[in-house]
Amino acid sequence: FVCVSKWRALMSVYTTVEPAQLEQFLTRYGLGKLVNFTAIANGITNSNYYLDTEAGHFVLTLYEHHSDDELTYMLGLQQHLVDSSVHCSSPVADRRGSLFSTLNQRPAAIIHRLDGEVRPKPEPAHCAVIGAEMARFHLMGRHYPGRRTNPRGIDWIIAVTDMLGTSLSDADGRSAGLMLTTCPGARYMLTCSATTCYSGKTSWAAFSISIMPAATASYSILRCC
Repeated sequence: FVCVSKWRALMSVYTTVEPAQLEQFLTRYGLGKLVNFTAIANGITNSNYYLDTEAGHFVLTLYEHHSDDELTYMLGLQQHLVDSSVHCSSPVADRRGSLFSTLNQRPAAIIHRLDGEVRPKPEPAHCAVIGAEMARFHLMGRHYPGRRTNPRGIDWIIAVTDMLGTSLSDADGRSAGLMLTTCPGARYMLTCSATTCYSGKTSWAAFSISIMPAATASYSILRCC
């Protein structure tokens, strides 16, 4: 992705971090001296920065809308997945063992940066890898002791459906109704499903993010991959 305007770059970083603030923040960690610090133009929710230190390459994230309880759950799950050999980036614990703290009046965390590149047009083979890894995500996630109510679960679907009213197409209205009647597990955490399908000599792939319980999503992925 390429930042096409100065306005876009400014809008994707909501909280500015000054060098002196960052240096003070880094004293909480054993990452050595700061080497490079650059704002990330992509993103719509949080403020993200590339962070390079003597210890390696990282991403610094300042969370604009998440509570401490949410971050305790999310970063704890992320570390659990890493410990379970799922391929995902791992949060960095500070000298006290905390996965996040406060920077410029925002909750902030340092995450190891993964090697790789964006694939805006993934091929079937890429989607197959995504599907297999998503299956491992759900299977390993079953053993995580934390629990959170799904912020996009049934209660949210009902509220948004009522708010949109007649603006919904017939197909969208049927989809919402089907979710409400067949998926009581949607009250729990938001999960993702990735599906790769092949048909004869032609192949096609689809990647979707769905609101469904982990067991349902896991079954959908494993059935196809």
